Amino acid sequence: GNPMKSLRHHSLQQLKVLGCLLNKSELNRQELMFILSELPTHGLLGFKEFLPKIHEINSSSIFKATVVKKNILWTACQSELQKSNLLKSSDAMKRLYGEKSFFYKNPKSASNVIIIAFTTMFNNFHFSNAVLASILFKSGHSFLIVKDTTESFYLNGIPDFGSDFEESALNLQYFLVNEGFKSIRIMSYSAGGYASILYASKIKDVSNIICFSPRTDYSEGGSHQAGEAFERIRNKLPGYLCKNLKDIVDFSRFSTSIVFGSENKVDQSHAQNLLNESNIKLLKVRGCDHDTPSALLASGKFDKVMSELFF
Repeated sequence: GNPMKSLRHHSLQQLKVLGCLLNKSELNRQELMFILSELPTHGLLGFKEFLPKIHEINSSSIFKATVVKKNILWTACQSELQKSNLLKSSDAMKRLYGEKSFFYKNPKSASNVIIIAFTTMFNNFHFSNAVLASILFKSGHSFLIVKDTTESFYLNGIPDFGSDFEESALNLQYFLVNEGFKSIRIMSYSAGGYASILYASKIKDVSNIICFSPRTDYSEGGSHQAGEAFERIRNKLPGYLCKNLKDIVDFSRFSTSIVFGSENKVDQSHAQNLLNESNIKLLKVRGCDHDTPSALLASGKFDKVMSELFF
């Protein structure tokens, strides 16, 4: 097995391992690829110091171009963290990197808006939850970051809110009413995408949703690939929830924006699956694969997309 596989989840443990690897004098290829895939999404520790080590191992021009892109992403993540002052709160950082939901109620905000973010099975938004929180602080709204690292795509519930879908939707609704929120906005990425729309359809007062690279059809034998991670656990999920969203969700209740990368044919087909539903906007990000949020962040366009489609 691959020892790095279990470490693909963002956690304090992953950060610790990255820190240890950065201090090693010799890195093998697997360690190098692990650092290159994970470190830039945190914007923490040092990336610049690590660059010379990489080039000793591989100096091909394609590889160099990848490293340049990763460096830009690391810098963008670091910049968001610095602007938000989150790094000064070790408690908040611990909670963002942990597996429990993260709730921030803005004490200064008179608005009754809340943003709910559904993160991926790797406990991130491709960039870290801390970077996500830093971006959400700027909106001035309260927010709730929910997590499901059980790799059940939230279809067996939101771990902090219930032990199945119905109970979680109900408890999420109670929570929102209790806290006095009247306008609910939902954002999600990848594995969180499908479920975020499903939960939105069960909650009152949802005004808009933005999904980055979501799946929209989990029907068995459907014409859109559900993906290998999903097929692996399909038999552990409630069948009535694994459908084509357009058959089970009333999209006229809220506006939905789907952001997808032009280079990912599967994501494109899942986006186009909803093309004829009401209140749907599709945004294609050119030259981008599945990693739409981090690609937009690295190119300086994430805020613009969010303010046009969401905030």
